Order: sequence, then C-alpha cells, then structure tokens
Amino acid sequence: MRVILAAAVAVAALLLVPTSPAAIAALRWCGNDVVQSDRVQDRMGGEQIHVIYAVPADGADRFVELASPIATDVAAIDAWWRREDPSRAPRFDLFEFPGCESRFGNLDLSFARLPDPASVYVPTVDRFRRIATQLAAAPFAFAARDKKYLVFFDGVVADDMICGTGSGGTVTGGPFSYAIVYLRSSCDLTIGDGGGNAYVGAHELLHALGALPLGAPNACPDDDGHPCDSSDDVLSTFYSDGPLDGAVLDVSRDDYYAHSGSWFDVQDSRWLLNAANQVQLTLRVSGPGSVTSGAIGQECVISCTTEWDAGTSLELVAEARPGSGFASWTGACAGKTDSFCLIELGATTDAGAVFRPLRQLALQITGRGTVTGADLRCSRSCSTQWVEGSRVALRAKAARGWRFVRWSGGCRVTRPACTLRVGSGGARASAVFARRP
Repeated sequence: MRVILAAAVAVAALLLVPTSPAAIAALRWCGNDVVQSDRVQDRMGGEQIHVIYAVPADGADRFVELASPIATDVAAIDAWWRREDPSRAPRFDLFEFPGCESRFGNLDLSFARLPDPASVYVPTVDRFRRIATQLAAAPFAFAARDKKYLVFFDGVVADDMICGTGSGGTVTGGPFSYAIVYLRSSCDLTIGDGGGNAYVGAHELLHALGALPLGAPNACPDDDGHPCDSSDDVLSTFYSDGPLDGAVLDVSRDDYYAHSGSWFDVQDSRWLLNAANQVQLTLRVSGPGSVTSGAIGQECVISCTTEWDAGTSLELVAEARPGSGFASWTGACAGKTDSFCLIELGATTDAGAVFRPLRQLALQITGRGTVTGADLRCSRSCSTQWVEGSRVALRAKAARGWRFVRWSGGCRVTRPACTLRVGSGGARASAVFARRP
C-alpha cells in the first residue's frame, strides 16, 4: 500500500508503506468531559500545541472511544522526539485532571463538530483550508496566536492516499498553524499503538512548525516541502517502516533540525520545550481574584502548577474580581507593592497573591482645610473604597487663616499625619480645623 501526506503550502507528498507498529503501552485519558474549547488552566507554560478531535456535522462521534488511543499516540510522539533529541520535545497542551496517573493522560484534548457534512470534506482540494478556517471560527475559536494545533479528523476523505496535511509559520501560531491527520483516509492508520497515526502526526506537526524551511540543501527537486536524502527521514516523501519508532528526525541533521546552516532550525521553535531543563512554577491565590502569567495569559484562580524552561522571565499580573482588591504578594513576589511582579524562573518557584474585599473609607472635614491620601484630596466630605486590611497614610493641611486642631474617628492623634487601618467595617476619620485668633 502507498499513502501520501501533504504539506499544505507546497502540497508536498509523502509515500508511506506501513508495517506492523512497535509495541507501546496504552494509557488512559483522564478527562471526564467533552468540550469544544481550550481548557484554561494550562499545566504547561509557554507556547503550546493543542490537540483536537474533529468530526463532520453528520459524522459519528468516537471521542470517548478514541480519546485514550489519541493520548497514547501523542505520548508516543513525545517519547520518539525525546529519543531523537534528549534536549527538546513538543510542548503539548496539558491540563491537570484530578487523580491522573500519567503525563499524557492529562492531554488537553478538545472535541469539535464541524459545520459541514462529511461529503464536503471528501475532495482533496481546499480540505485543509476549510477545516483550519472552521476551527479558527466560533464556536470553536481554536486560533490563539500563541498555539499550534494537532487535529485528528474523523471523516472520510478522497481515495487519493493522503494521510494528513500540515502547514504553519516558523514563528507564528494561530490560524492555519495546523497539522491534520485524516483518521479515515485510505492509509488505514492504526491508532493508539505508536504506529501510523503517531507517525503521520509527527510528520504533519513538523510541517506546522515550519519544516521544510527555505535553504534546506536536500529538498526534493519537484517537492520542496520534503527532504529527499533518505527514506528513513520522518519528513521524507518515501517511508517504508510504518511505526514512528523506526523514523529518524532529520537524517544527517542538515536540513531542518539541529543543523549548522543559516536557515530556520525547527530545534529553535518556540513550541518545543527544553526537555533537559524544566522548572515548575506554583501559584497560590487567596481570596476573590486571579493571577495571569506571561504574555499568553495563563490564568490561575486557586492553586496552579505549570512547567517552564529554566531561565524564563515571567510577568505575573494580579487581577481582583469586582468588589475586591489586590492586597499583597507572597512567595517569590513578597514585598512587591503593586499588582505586577516580574520573576526569573531559575529554579522551581512558588508565588502567590492575596485578595480581600473593598471597604468604604469615609473622610469628613470640619472647618477649612484639606486631607490628602488614599488617592483623595478632600476639602469637605468624601469617600472611596480601599482593600480591607490596608493601612492608609493621611495628612491634614489647614487653609490660610486656619489651623489643624485634631483628628477624630479612626485617627486619634493630634498631629496632622495619621495612618488609618481599613477594617472589615471600613474606616472613618474626621479632621477638625479652627480659625486662627
């Protein structure tokens, strides 16, 4: 049997002669839900590869049946990549499912029912672009600019031996940064055993990451999307061993991966993690608020642990819910006074944010003068909201011809400066001024 994989941009072809796959341990996908979205509390930090199972509008939904086999094949891609390059691995999108016993049992696997019937996706022409465009639109919205996507499409395609299609920029994610595996193609892919499904996924994922780049010396003369120096190359047009375990990631390392040339090197992709040097960041949130981490906006609302490349500089942003305010940082951010904290992840790190309710701070002026502080300049009566537990510095200043006499309420000092604590019932203070004789 001969089957074909394609790179969407160049419509490059790969002829594959599959054999029996190498044995691989099956794992259990730990999710207990079927969602048409990207789960938000990511376990992985940085740019990620999100996995989607997609079916036509009238197609049979095999999500429950195939979720664990797909997760097993994604684990096989990860293991194979780490074997080929112990320093790198694809940064697949993971979610912290409770009680999960394996890393890729935590795969953030989404479901998408596409809007067109199966017959629309059968022809080869425009199939990839149609699926990618639809996945990037509501209600799916799988087009975040920081992510690339590995899609397992469970619909019949034309009998042209095309097993999958992939396309994507070298430094951009989002729309059309997709690797699509056609589960019901004539390739007759095995699923959940590290065989054809895993091989096609790895091949098309390389296309989505930017392979084969311009400048590669061994590009096929009539198909510059694939190298032609060895049939053992996972990105080659011809491949005869079937299981991913028998493939090589860039034979001779001179075309697209870990090469010494001036053209783009997939090994430098932002969607690959530093497998030899990962550190954990644990965020703990107390009170009504959240902490987002990094430019990609990963959000934590209670307690979250994410993995990052060591040396990553990360900005944490504390965001209070309505009716509450940011009170303080803890851990590595302790002592920071505003809602932003920049940390350097040189090692495993803990940080956190505390949020408390907003309480009313009321000021009253008797006589002529002003009170400044608490973001106010008050000359009669005024109020604002302040975070419970805060200590607010106030200063009274008499108008010309007047003098400061005393404070009353929460401030009980006779000097003009006062520090007022905002309690659970709020805080009140009055400044009294009198005319000079």
